[in-house]
Amino acid sequence: MSAKKEAIRQFDIWRTDPYFDEATREELNALVDRPEEILSRFGNRLSFGTAGLRGVMAAGLNRMNRYTVILASAAVGEWLLSTPLPAGRDRHSAVIAYDSRLNSLLFACAAAAVLANKGIEVLLYDQIRPVPMLSFSVRYFSAGTGIMVTASHNPSIWNGYKVYGSDGAQLPPEAAGEVLAYMNQIDDVRTVDPGNFEELKERGMIRTPDSLVDEAYYEMLEGLCLNPDAVRAQKDMKIVFTPLHGTGTVPVQTILGRIGFTNILTVPEQAEPDGSFPTVASPNPEDRAALALGLDLAKREEAELLLATDPDSDRLGAAFRTPAGEYEVLNGNQIGIMLLYYILSSLEEQKRLPQPSFVVSTIVSTRLARMICRSYGVDYMDVLTGFRYIGEQMEFLDSTGKSSFLFGFEESFGYLSGTAVRDKDAVNAAMLFAELAAVCRQRNITLNQYLTNIYEKYCYAAELTLSYSLSGTDGMRKISRTMEALRTAAPEGWPTIDRDRGRESVSAGQTALPELTAVADYMTGQRYDFAAGVTDELSLPKSNVLYYELAGEGVAANNWLCVRPSGTEPKLKLYIGAYARTAAAAETELTAMRVTVESLMEDLIV
Repeated sequence: MSAKKEAIRQFDIWRTDPYFDEATREELNALVDRPEEILSRFGNRLSFGTAGLRGVMAAGLNRMNRYTVILASAAVGEWLLSTPLPAGRDRHSAVIAYDSRLNSLLFACAAAAVLANKGIEVLLYDQIRPVPMLSFSVRYFSAGTGIMVTASHNPSIWNGYKVYGSDGAQLPPEAAGEVLAYMNQIDDVRTVDPGNFEELKERGMIRTPDSLVDEAYYEMLEGLCLNPDAVRAQKDMKIVFTPLHGTGTVPVQTILGRIGFTNILTVPEQAEPDGSFPTVASPNPEDRAALALGLDLAKREEAELLLATDPDSDRLGAAFRTPAGEYEVLNGNQIGIMLLYYILSSLEEQKRLPQPSFVVSTIVSTRLARMICRSYGVDYMDVLTGFRYIGEQMEFLDSTGKSSFLFGFEESFGYLSGTAVRDKDAVNAAMLFAELAAVCRQRNITLNQYLTNIYEKYCYAAELTLSYSLSGTDGMRKISRTMEALRTAAPEGWPTIDRDRGRESVSAGQTALPELTAVADYMTGQRYDFAAGVTDELSLPKSNVLYYELAGEGVAANNWLCVRPSGTEPKLKLYIGAYARTAAAAETELTAMRVTVESLMEDLIV
């Protein structure tokens, strides 16, 4: 059967069968005369990967709705039941949490009922919780899995479904592949018994977690505070905070208050959880527009600091007041290196820097991180994009006692210190950044000076992420074609990988970019080193990523660019990093690279 005929067949089932609720059937019956929309909704299933599910909320197999959640939960349940029972347990268990998004509670209850109906004990939170508290809870309760209903920082029409392993980290590729295999065995969602939520709750198969877990989480965070005396001395420092209508209000206010801050101003228009996100186009702390109300309040109050979390509180945005009274909004790499330098320097000053110890970041994050780690004798390692890979290294090295984990971060505003959580923790990061601001205030230096001191000590960095949105039914195909073209048939001025020589090699040719020193193709698992004339095997898992190392003098030898598809959205992402001894030189180099790259990409994406 052709894909189009199968899409129509599924569409007819969903719009007529009583398994689906009346609202779903009505929504789909209104699409009878819209064949392109039918194909968009039923031509593919919503993809399940290491980031779980994420998509626009609507009826259909390729959308986020109660039935795609039921389908995914049935697969997660079968996967969990195939794993060994924890010692001393006679049942498998799961923890489920959800954020403030529209339908998050509905989806969480649907997931809970499916799992409980399979004999899995479910701890379902009765109020919104952030991602880090879900990760912490999985470990605290020794659960076999965790589910977080959230679409992170996406617009209000989106929702998602993240799955965690027993270590509290998002599923690695192998486990996610096993869940996907179970999903693919379910040809028809109507074969899944959705369970009766109220009956399962009455039987004790679905319960609310003990509130002691919240206290344990806050106590854990307090233990990560590095300079409590500085916080107490600067307790009146004015901090503006916005949760962007998400889960951050209670945990961020709680931890800042517990470590000693007394002057916290929450943006009133954004303080209450609201999945429609009425004050922003997208609740993303990476986006300066989302911080507008926070910046306005900070200016009126002359606050030292603005902190912002996304709806599930796994990403932190920050801005600080400059001597001129303006506010500098930091990018994800800047927050990362400031927190990294603060943690390592504080531990060294206190003679508490463990050896051996390690820091983990991603291949698309700033190269300054490795320079900072090297200066403190701390091991640094790169991983692929996705915090699950950071969690994987924590499990492999720290949990086995081989080395002590100190910090992990991504350029996309995700940070973590401590080992009790295995995903991005904006509550943790907000506490540390506020603490850093207090330390700077006590030492009579500004946060701007603190950042400048890091640049002066190591080098200046100018880094940028460009996103090319390619939505619609052909979006993913365009992304795939673009990545293949970069390897084999790129436009003039862009390096390509030549597969016509009997083995994969790279021909740099006459490129419009600075001279290449190496190209790493994570799809083939090989790095082509022009200077040495050799091909090396990459140690990281295979992934659809191209990483270009560019020639330069001195610190400019660290310049790079990288292209990869987004793992959660129909986007192609391009990253650029330029390094120099002055800010002006770094920005000049970045601007030149950006102009060239944008021109080349226009010819490439068709």
